[in-house]
Amino acid sequence: MTYSLVCPSLGLVRETQFQCRTVIIPPGGKLLFFTDGLTDGIGGLEPEGRVCEAIGNDSATAMSSITSLLNPKFNEDDITILLLKRLSGFI
Repeated sequence: MTYSLVCPSLGLVRETQFQCRTVIIPPGGKLLFFTDGLTDGIGGLEPEGRVCEAIGNDSATAMSSITSLLNPKFNEDDITILLLKRLSGFI
């Protein structure tokens, strides 16, 4: 299951309103937060889709799979990536 939420930068505009959602991440599921520098640095068509494919890989290699998509030719912005994985057995 994939959810996508695009929003303005946090704290950039004081009056910005955000939607609230509750999503239960299943054991082994991943949650990825990233700035536009990641998708801008990938270039080409469907960078978000390519990122989704990369995080579907083995958890141990997911982050290296994501960063391997970056093309130095397009990488002009700062990049922040936070990848979380829910472990089994925790509530």
